[in-house]
Amino acid sequence: MIVKLVKCINLKSNNNNNNNNNIMDGSGPIQKVVLLCMSLCLANDSPFSSPSCPTVSVVDFCGQTLHGDGMVLTSHRDSRRYYFVVASTDCQLTMQAATPKDKVQFQFRFFLVYSMVRSPSSTLASNDHPTLALPKSRSERETPDPCTAGSYVQFYDGQNHTAKPLGMPLCGKNIPRPVTSTGNFLTLRLVTRGQQPRVDFVGDFTSVRTGLNASACSMESYFPCHNGKCIPPSLVCDGSSVDNCGDGTDQAAQSPAWCKGWWL
Repeated sequence: MIVKLVKCINLKSNNNNNNNNNIMDGSGPIQKVVLLCMSLCLANDSPFSSPSCPTVSVVDFCGQTLHGDGMVLTSHRDSRRYYFVVASTDCQLTMQAATPKDKVQFQFRFFLVYSMVRSPSSTLASNDHPTLALPKSRSERETPDPCTAGSYVQFYDGQNHTAKPLGMPLCGKNIPRPVTSTGNFLTLRLVTRGQQPRVDFVGDFTSVRTGLNASACSMESYFPCHNGKCIPPSLVCDGSSVDNCGDGTDQAAQSPAWCKGWWL
């Protein structure tokens, strides 16, 4: 049996202009809350609720904060069909875990970020149009550029790019390792430099809780993954088959998920 649901995700905007022409500027002082409502399917064959994760484009929601159990992120609307090729992009998107006790885990599923012609500058976050660029943090000014002045993605352990960077800037064609915040915020920043940028990525963020055994996890009304993580039950047996646990537990036909036939 398939039941139609509607799931609403809070989007806290830091942008003072909703015009798509200004999506590169996320520094506006006005705070807005937008409800992104998605029609989702729920299968009743599992003891857990199972809506598929909403999908959000990074460049469409530049400068905003996504708050929820989990979500699929793409670089742009036409991901896996066409590259994102807009030069001088400097866009940050912040993910907030479902509760203050949770952390944010991000896993790329597909990753391609580089520039055909690199910028002559060798510093991070350089931009052909400085008025569109976010201010550089001290760590960025002092860190060598591993992406050799091409386009890159950088994660930050907090609400914006002034927080501590998590790892080095990411570029190339290999899928990076998963990233987990230390608190309940994680910021992703996309920068295109040089000429002819080629950007296309797909990933997902998950609100996770760690440090609990299976019993404690269940007492918190969370789903116990075999790898020791706990995730919201709304992500279990979801129609998009996103592996939010990271070990397949939440999509398995065996205990404790007992996923059955959500596609039927």
